[in-house]
Amino acid sequence: MMLPFSPKASAALSRRCLQAVLRDAGGSAKTKLVSQIADAKDKLPAHIWEQLDLVRETGNFAAHPEKDLASGAIIEVEPDEAACNLDVLDLLFEHYYAQPARVANLIERVRAKRRSTRLEGAS
Repeated sequence: MMLPFSPKASAALSRRCLQAVLRDAGGSAKTKLVSQIADAKDKLPAHIWEQLDLVRETGNFAAHPEKDLASGAIIEVEPDEAACNLDVLDLLFEHYYAQPARVANLIERVRAKRRSTRLEGAS
């Protein structure tokens, strides 16, 4: 995990990971992350979708040196911001990968029980 060593690197990698998940699991054919996030609006629960742009913005601060308009200082990524990105990715992984796998497992267990019951009842 990059977070303890570099919140900036963690945020940049989180942004790339978000883009890969939205493309691969989310099915977005768009090339820009902002468009991929827009595509995901109707596919994700609001509590997840509303946070995706934060991951993108924090990743942008990490990947591109941006200056604070008031002070002129380069905006740094704070550890809590990078940690928040990882929390959002956890929610996304849960939605796209873990939940469907648990549901498929549950369905298979119920079907196996039905098959087993029918076989025992036929005896």
